[in-house]
Amino acid sequence: MQPPGRPHPADAPPPTPIPDWAAAEQNATRWLRWLGHDDAQRTPDGADQGLDVTGTDVAAQVKWYGTKIGVPRVRELVGAATGTAARLYFFCNAGFTRDAVAFADRAAVALFRYSPADGSIEAVNPTARHAYAAALRRRTSPDAAARNSGPARDWFRSLRTPPDQPPHPAARRAALATILAPAVMGVVAILAVIVARRADDPPEWLGRIWAGWMCLTCLSPFLAGGTAALWGRRRLDG
Repeated sequence: MQPPGRPHPADAPPPTPIPDWAAAEQNATRWLRWLGHDDAQRTPDGADQGLDVTGTDVAAQVKWYGTKIGVPRVRELVGAATGTAARLYFFCNAGFTRDAVAFADRAAVALFRYSPADGSIEAVNPTARHAYAAALRRRTSPDAAARNSGPARDWFRSLRTPPDQPPHPAARRAALATILAPAVMGVVAILAVIVARRADDPPEWLGRIWAGWMCLTCLSPFLAGGTAALWGRRRLDG
């Protein structure tokens, strides 16, 4: 956490004391915009449904507590955002328990601790550190951000998952396909050989089909493995 008087990152929210929960929510909103969620807004008082700040692709909970946040509070955030594609953030002045950090890592929730003295934030877990580092890269190297942008690159980024987040569900299916695809195709190829041997005069096309099938059998682990790599744990470019 940045001590009072230390320079903030480029374009970061200016140092602001946080005297109460309302100021904490405003501070979190400013930081979420700095992190890249430009339309982040505080939810109306009394109607937040467990979410203090929301936007097109973001949902956050903000706490002004005297004790560390435990697993139940982080689980509430995850439950409140169920059914959405929002990135999840949790801001608290007192920090988080070890179990809460472990749960957040599994649920891909970015945990930040903020300073009541000046509103600066500290990334608590890998998901938060990745989000913070990505924001720094976008601001310190706009040319690199431009090179890494575009419809195709953005689409591929949407398929991948940072290494600190749980793998996309499709990654498990692709990994299973890596194992099953060559096995199934190999069995079919063996059956084709058996049929050909039992035939008195096997047609020429059967041999061609068998040869092609064997080529696909050899390539199937690479095809399935490439799919698993694309959908699995790979670092976002920011």
